[in-house]
Amino acid sequence: MTVVTDNGTLTFDSKAVAAMGTQAAATNIKVIVEDVVKTTLTGDQQAKVGDKNVYDLTVISGGKLISNFNGGNVYVSIPYELKEGETADNLTVWYMADDGSLTEIKCTYDTKTKSVAFVVDHFSKYIIGYDDLVSWVNPFTDVKSSAWYYNAVAFVNMNGLMKGQTDTTFGSKIAMTRSMFVTILGRMEGIDATMYANKNTFSDVKNDQYYTPYIAWASDKGIVSGTGGDKFAPNAAVTREQMAVMMTNYMKFKDQGPKDEWAIQLTYGDLDKVSSWADEGVMFMTMKDLMKGMGNDPNGNPLFAPKSTSTRAQTAQVIMNLEELLK
Repeated sequence: MTVVTDNGTLTFDSKAVAAMGTQAAATNIKVIVEDVVKTTLTGDQQAKVGDKNVYDLTVISGGKLISNFNGGNVYVSIPYELKEGETADNLTVWYMADDGSLTEIKCTYDTKTKSVAFVVDHFSKYIIGYDDLVSWVNPFTDVKSSAWYYNAVAFVNMNGLMKGQTDTTFGSKIAMTRSMFVTILGRMEGIDATMYANKNTFSDVKNDQYYTPYIAWASDKGIVSGTGGDKFAPNAAVTREQMAVMMTNYMKFKDQGPKDEWAIQLTYGDLDKVSSWADEGVMFMTMKDLMKGMGNDPNGNPLFAPKSTSTRAQTAQVIMNLEELLK
């Protein structure tokens, strides 16, 4: 049985058709291929999806979802036009589970019909897009392909946001400093560093450092305000609450920050340890799902750990999530 929709074509084999018949809760069966609006996804899912297309494949009968075909298969064909610089070899399809985890599945591309085809045995959300990371040649011996931060490191390195500590090491476990973090934000913005070469206002920031113009830019735009007494503490490890404030201020600068009067209820067990100047940042980063808890207290409440610091690997993940959210 073949069903043709505006968003794609589905061909059900005999087992899949039989499975739908036995599970149908009414005489009518509705088949849907929906182009998912990304804002309906969670923050974590949006970060993983990025600019790729998401399709929700659904079968409904009498208000009941039919997602399993009892050993049957469905052949799916979705229109996709390769963008400039893309090749069919790197076009990829992923199955996205409810928890946001991704599983790559085999697919083929038909250059004549400009469509990607793949086979599934159950319906859910599927991501179709170009796997940019396949073209990244990993130069870092301390970033294994099995590491949870591999994709994040690839992302920030490919996009020129973070470099290695050396030519062959990323320094995954090294703490992120305040100057490094501000530099990353400046690189994300694509600023012309020469415009801020002589605008440093902090007495402990030397004029000949790579991060100096980025700190001057961030200060000029209200993203950072220093640590008091004309000091910035460039080599100090950035705390999680400082990072939350910097990112919130950066989003304000991008006109995507909090507006008017607002607040959310936080359930962190260490809220009393969050500095008053960081309240808004912690709330906003939590609401946007950009920063999460760091374990639980003895009562099971999540901990934000505001005075703890982030490693370079953790920062890479946060930056990838932030950039995807801002798209």
